[in-house]
Amino acid sequence: MMYNKETILITGATGFIGREVIRQLKDGDERLLLLVRSATRAEKLFQQYSESVRSRIVFIEGDLEQEFLGLKKEDWQLARQSDVLIHAGGAMQITQSSSTAERTFLHGAQAISRLAEEIHGSKGLRRFIHVVGYMSPFQQDTNVSGLSIDDVSRFVPPDAAPYERMKFTADLWIRQEAARVGYSLSVVNPSTVIGARPTGSTPQLEGLGLLVKAVRSRKMPVIPGGDRYWLPLVTNDDVAKSIVLLAREKEYTTREPVTINLVGDKSNQPNMKELLGEIAQQLHVGAPAVSVPLRLLSSVMRFGGEKLTGIPSQSLAFVTDRHFDNASAKQLLSRTLYHDPLCCKEILPFVIADIDYRLTFPEEPDGGSFVHGRFGSMVAWVREGSGVPIVLLHGWLSQADDLLPLAAELHMRTGKTLIVPDLPGFGRSPRINGSNPATGIVDSVVEAIQHQGTVSLIGHSFGAWVANESAARLGDGVKELIMLQPVLERPRGAARSFMSRSRRLTANMLKYMPASLMKKKMLREGVFEKASSIPQWYVSRIMAGLRSPRIANANASVMHAIYHHLPEQSILNDGVKLASSLVGIVWGEKERLHQLPALLEGGERLVRLPYGHHFPLSHSEATASAIAAVLAEK
Repeated sequence: MMYNKETILITGATGFIGREVIRQLKDGDERLLLLVRSATRAEKLFQQYSESVRSRIVFIEGDLEQEFLGLKKEDWQLARQSDVLIHAGGAMQITQSSSTAERTFLHGAQAISRLAEEIHGSKGLRRFIHVVGYMSPFQQDTNVSGLSIDDVSRFVPPDAAPYERMKFTADLWIRQEAARVGYSLSVVNPSTVIGARPTGSTPQLEGLGLLVKAVRSRKMPVIPGGDRYWLPLVTNDDVAKSIVLLAREKEYTTREPVTINLVGDKSNQPNMKELLGEIAQQLHVGAPAVSVPLRLLSSVMRFGGEKLTGIPSQSLAFVTDRHFDNASAKQLLSRTLYHDPLCCKEILPFVIADIDYRLTFPEEPDGGSFVHGRFGSMVAWVREGSGVPIVLLHGWLSQADDLLPLAAELHMRTGKTLIVPDLPGFGRSPRINGSNPATGIVDSVVEAIQHQGTVSLIGHSFGAWVANESAARLGDGVKELIMLQPVLERPRGAARSFMSRSRRLTANMLKYMPASLMKKKMLREGVFEKASSIPQWYVSRIMAGLRSPRIANANASVMHAIYHHLPEQSILNDGVKLASSLVGIVWGEKERLHQLPALLEGGERLVRLPYGHHFPLSHSEATASAIAAVLAEK
């Protein structure tokens, strides 16, 4: 069947770059042919798109390593209808063997070049876009005529990893084929790719993730190369935008290959010392201070250093002291982007936090109809709706993921937009600096709401204190305030008060507490009213989160705030100040550690439930019903 619009075939469509390319192409009218190994698995990745977008996507099952891309005859003929080829296939696995790299990159380049030749001979191929990498020795002015693939060894170091060697061999092959056949070729050379704006989501952990993992585990004691060296970074949305602009460019075609180096200015990106310092600061660990020459470090890594650091020696090939010609990339990206092209300083803290989250929680929770977005300086789960948005704040030893069931229930009952942020330092949100993190958290929430506009604010536990403080400062910016099991006064307990003076001691105490002991304390203190109420995932998720120095420090800081910054319990009602927007309070009667402030006892705005402190996590339906009842009372 012929298609009356343009057809774009994409390899690597389910990968890190490919999925962002699809996201940016979804608002067009092109038919998208996606080469995938499994159509069934691939369909799940794009099921959040509208029916009109999914109707333009055609999955064709194949394999880059096979002849004719492993396509059936009918799918090969379908692929021949393409006007643009985007070749972004091949996983970033820098430790792969020579045979694997050859099959993935060289064989894939040979197969897709054959397809390109057939298309150009039958109807004309408008553009071939090949995604390679910024360290490729083949550039705009490189004369590749007369070279064979064996000549690649003249252009790369003798100790180059098979991954790099074969990517560059594929680059050479495709350049030569484009020149021989005569179609227009654009080569996109991204630097190390990090997560797209606005959230910095970085599921690909083979790049910057290797450094984050090493610093987090305190296995990066030195600075590779020193401050003259850098690891060039580029955001995934800049990479995808470049590819999409090239794919849709119809006026400018040339038989000469166009090389786009997606590398920022060295002066505008962090050097290795600054990069490792930023990672260490976000993770709340010590930063390396001693510089080691790159060549010496490479030798050490090859002879045992890999096992100590967890970083493959091949990864050091991406650290460089070079400057790169990025004029063509800047010119291309300046057409549509509102931010500085190839600048990633603003998003870097979010990327580091996201990578740390993924290292901490390898199995990402299913957000259902919720997607990740930004809420000021925080990352949040968001589900669009109508009316005044509801912002739902988590408490201590918790994160936004834990409140997703309650958020889903509230959306079902109200139809409103739900925003569930990770408070700073928790989940996927970067940490904030300052001597009083609790005040910093309130500042972040206030700034986010000021940018968002009027909201209804619901907070649980310590999140209720944050909500109350924020509402008091925002005035009419908060339409309704509901507090779930609010922690508004410091609890009694000399031992915890003494221990929580030291955040490091608190973090270590939490980190090394056995899961069985944690469960016992939860039941004894009324966090949950009975063992069966504890969600199966909750304790294991807490224990995993506390292995992250960043998340452990965030929890220790909140515990310090609870025991040392909240007002003391008083029967005179002179400590707690309530925001004027308060609509109601939902209180779990099985609570044993915290007390309902005397100011709130017997109030008409109080709803009691027969559960423990964490009822929003263990009884989401009942909590949503109670919230709906409070709103109805108003």
